[in-house]
Amino acid sequence: MYLKNPEIAAISSPENHIRKMLDFEMALAKVQGQLGIIPIEASNNIESQLKNLIISHLALEEGTLKNGIPTITLLEITKKSLPESSKDYLHFGATSQDVMDTATVLVIKEAIIFLEKNLFELIADLGLLIENQGNIPMIGRTRTQQAAPILAGQKLANWCLPLLRQVDRLREIKQYLLALQL
Repeated sequence: MYLKNPEIAAISSPENHIRKMLDFEMALAKVQGQLGIIPIEASNNIESQLKNLIISHLALEEGTLKNGIPTITLLEITKKSLPESSKDYLHFGATSQDVMDTATVLVIKEAIIFLEKNLFELIADLGLLIENQGNIPMIGRTRTQQAAPILAGQKLANWCLPLLRQVDRLREIKQYLLALQL
């Protein structure tokens, strides 16, 4: 199972998704402050308070069941950490769906980076095996039966091809998938 990998489990965890939702709110406030849409003081307050804010997924459970999404409860909890003068500027002009969708994209982006890193490492390791052991003859196999001898490098190269295709697919989908929603 892929969740047995601790890095993938952390990336796909509720805590990470909540962190990405808070990151969205911080980035939104920062840009809005820079553009003069919200007061710069409110922008700075939101960024400084949300940077280290930790919200447990358990704190969002009841509100998520009631509202169908965690965003409303997340914002209620987050506003409690803000000065009164900044509360009205949190989430300014955004929808709950903007937060949810963008946070999901940020989690997917993190997962893609992890997958690409591991694919490149595996391809590099197989390349080293081909370089160092590729000329070793081995028994070919077909449907669990012995076949004509082949070189180990042929077998290893055949293992690399689908991995290289996956790298290409990830590269292709990133340009369409990794988009902010607002």
